[in-house]
Amino acid sequence: MKANISIVFMSYWHCGSGVSGGAETDTLIKRDPSGMPFVPGKTLKGHLREAATWYSQLHPDTEALVTRIFGVENTRDSNGDTDKKSVEVNAGKAFFSDCYAHPQITRTLNKKSDLLTTTVYATAIEESGVAKNQSLRSMEVALPFTVYGRIDGLDRDEIDFVKTCMGLVKELGAGKTRGFGKCQLTFID
Repeated sequence: MKANISIVFMSYWHCGSGVSGGAETDTLIKRDPSGMPFVPGKTLKGHLREAATWYSQLHPDTEALVTRIFGVENTRDSNGDTDKKSVEVNAGKAFFSDCYAHPQITRTLNKKSDLLTTTVYATAIEESGVAKNQSLRSMEVALPFTVYGRIDGLDRDEIDFVKTCMGLVKELGAGKTRGFGKCQLTFID
């Protein structure tokens, strides 16, 4: 079964590309081929898995459901010891698509996606109230807007469980402790 979702961002947000912007920006956001910021499916899956894991700690009867939907990461070697080098992953049955801006927004902006981004700066402050030397950092962020994606491969009871977990995700992406990524995830009927 396919379920369409929306992520409504209510603050700046940052899903990192892992690439630096040179001297201007320390961390750039992930962009689609047209230059629009987007949320990778694995980021969405990770945040939902974290919410589902937390939920299952309070409701142990849902642990099997979490494993069935999100899979399990096994970091044990043949002796049963933890071995981070040989990670075996069972991906789970759900597929999480990347989440993109509505196509009409992409067409309207027509390669002017920089209108949806800005750069924010932060620095560390010493106890004396003076900025620490060489502590200025910059991060490219997307302005608040809505992105859309889908989750495939779930049964009705699994969709209901993911819907519950979606309500637990309040921030998405990097910089959550600085107020970035405030969002609301919902299913679109």
